[in-house]
Amino acid sequence: MITCTNCGNQNPIASRFCSNCGASLEEIKPYQTTSTELKPGSKLRNRYIIIRQIGQGGFGKTYLAEDTGRFKQAVVLK
Repeated sequence: MITCTNCGNQNPIASRFCSNCGASLEEIKPYQTTSTELKPGSKLRNRYIIIRQIGQGGFGKTYLAEDTGRFKQAVVLK
């Protein structure tokens, strides 16, 4: 599966465009990882607003964020 970086939708690996928002998936590689630090106030996948980093370990960083989707609640992202 390929995750759309615009909306977070999961798409079949052969997809060229997101079936949810229509964004191009051609430059996205499957299972792509990043080590980018997320700054407070930044928006991730057009859904989560980063509040602050709450942890860091051998497998990555953990963030407290607000889910601006349907339930509008605090979540933890890794």
